[in-house]
Amino acid sequence: MEFNYYDLLSRIIIGYFTLMASLYAFDISYNEDYSIAYIAAAFVVGYFINAVSSLLESFWFWTIGGKPSDKLLTINKKKKYTGISKVRLYNATAIIERLKKDAHSKSPTTGELFSIAKRACNGNKDCRIPVFSAQYAFSRVLLTAFTIVTLFLLWSHFDDWRYYFLIIPWLVFWNRFKERGYYYAREVLTEYMKNSEQTVAK
Repeated sequence: MEFNYYDLLSRIIIGYFTLMASLYAFDISYNEDYSIAYIAAAFVVGYFINAVSSLLESFWFWTIGGKPSDKLLTINKKKKYTGISKVRLYNATAIIERLKKDAHSKSPTTGELFSIAKRACNGNKDCRIPVFSAQYAFSRVLLTAFTIVTLFLLWSHFDDWRYYFLIIPWLVFWNRFKERGYYYAREVLTEYMKNSEQTVAK
């Protein structure tokens, strides 16, 4: 079985972090004799958190105000760009018009338009989409793992005010998840537009 860097980060490292934090939260001592067993358990925990983070994706999108892809493909006449202040898309109108030409329905939703862009970019080895996708997925897994750990620690140490400072790094991870979601969606749309323009030029 081969592992890429995403598997290492999102399963073993995240799983080990969550496992160790959980042992601390429930006052379970670490036994060095079980080091290998801990690594195996960390992989299982990491795999479980990956699955949970995927199930919670819609919830996380709700906390940031909606899917980044939907926001990038929704024109706001009051702004010259779509997206958020840190991740902007200035040619959204042109991209939407191009996507509508490739759509089968007369009134495609933003979700359908983004799916068209993703399908068009699949298999393109010269793009950065896989990297952005992995970074987004990792940020989602990290947010989910830290949320679980924070809840465990607050529950087991609810009378210690110092643990409530965990909310600060949680907000950092939440904001990073939001940004990574927008970076990934923008990269897909930008790559789609670039490929479309190259096809037309030929």
